[in-house]
Amino acid sequence: MSNAETITVRQPQPDEMPAVLVLRNLVLNQSVGHPDQTELSTSDLKASTVHVAAFDGDHVVGTARFDAHEENGDTVCLVRRVATDPTRRRQGIGARVMQCGESIVHERFGARHFVLHAREEAVPFYESLGYTLTGKTAMHDGDENWEMTKMISSANREDNI
Repeated sequence: MSNAETITVRQPQPDEMPAVLVLRNLVLNQSVGHPDQTELSTSDLKASTVHVAAFDGDHVVGTARFDAHEENGDTVCLVRRVATDPTRRRQGIGARVMQCGESIVHERFGARHFVLHAREEAVPFYESLGYTLTGKTAMHDGDENWEMTKMISSANREDNI
């Protein structure tokens, strides 16, 4: 196992997406008894979707999907499918994935408003990144989650992301 300094965070290449899907499935589906999802969805393939992954060599140790869309004249980003290898948690990998994705989506699409639906145990992690609770969400695969949001200032992007 390498240390956090050897981790590279970037957008995965198409041939690296199967490894991203394996990690997503392990953390977000298998660990909570949900059905396997090992193929790219139509949302994964949209031009307004940004995938980010953390790599330790060629091993994917973290990932997230950022879905930009227009809402009331503003670009909003829904953050989805955030996952970190369970053996690599609390090493800053998830924070780096989130910061990289927020930065890319802000630069590429102008998104300043980020929204996510967090499991109860992940709320403190997202709060540490500047997200605030806005309430409970509808059921996702039988689980109720917390909606969280983050606004960034375009003038001070580096201070907020």
